[in-house]
Amino acid sequence: MGARARVVIVALLGVLVLAACSVGPSQRPPVAVRGETTSGPPPTTAAVPADPDALPAPQDQDPLVDYADCTADTVEAVAAAGFPVPAGRALSASCGELSVSTDPARPAAGASRLGVLRVAAAGAPRTRPALVVVGDSAGGGSARSAGRLATLVSDTVLAQYQLVGLDRRGTGSDLIDCAPPEARAAITDTPPVGGATDLGPLLEQARSVVQDCYLLLDNTISSYRTASTAADLEQLRTALRVDRLDVVGIGDGASAVAAWAAAHPRSVGRVVLDSPVDLVSDEPERSEARAGAAEATFDAFAAACVARGGCPLGSDP
Repeated sequence: MGARARVVIVALLGVLVLAACSVGPSQRPPVAVRGETTSGPPPTTAAVPADPDALPAPQDQDPLVDYADCTADTVEAVAAAGFPVPAGRALSASCGELSVSTDPARPAAGASRLGVLRVAAAGAPRTRPALVVVGDSAGGGSARSAGRLATLVSDTVLAQYQLVGLDRRGTGSDLIDCAPPEARAAITDTPPVGGATDLGPLLEQARSVVQDCYLLLDNTISSYRTASTAADLEQLRTALRVDRLDVVGIGDGASAVAAWAAAHPRSVGRVVLDSPVDLVSDEPERSEARAGAAEATFDAFAAACVARGGCPLGSDP
């Protein structure tokens, strides 16, 4: 091969090498370089998806309810019920009323006024988020449940919330008092009966109470039901001017809260149901279950009393 041919071949090889370095994807393995001066694409971090069920922070309220101070009366009442204010805790209480439709299904039937009790740490701002309390109807005024609960919750809860109690239909400021005292006494004082013939006087007194209440309450008697309390809760949410309501339901008040949550799911914030009634069973199964639970509770108490020795009820309570 002549010298000129060798020059041409070298030149072609040079072109091919340059082309291999500049055209097409590289097939070489990646090279790891150690050192802080190496530049490269920034590391990517996967964004954490937002929890669709996460609740926003409790919302400040801007209540439309007109309150008046009732601290002394509230503290005295809850202490008399066995819930004294803990030492070192200062509470303030305000009482007001909420106007609601007497019968939510028939707004033209007029309006009723339900008691509202606001209990907070002394000096708390009026806009502090509300934790609504719906108590058991057997415990007197439902709104007073907020006062009792204020003596039991932690300081952390009182630092974040003020408790707002709402009276149930027929309790508190809307108390039903349509039964003649003598008829009420005759019913409550009747001893246990042993046969159908003994029920006559009791049924007669019960019939007179029903008739008197029906005449006094006229067409509003149908509004005393759980569905009405659910509607009242939604009215309270509107009056507090919040988008979501944080609620504690106690006893049959828990059933009313559950009914409200089912009817107004977009209004539901944080909900606690304390001792709700069995929503599946019906009467008389519920009453039988309550009686059985009461008997079991007393049996356990009696056994513990005897086991400790010196039981004041004797050896066979």
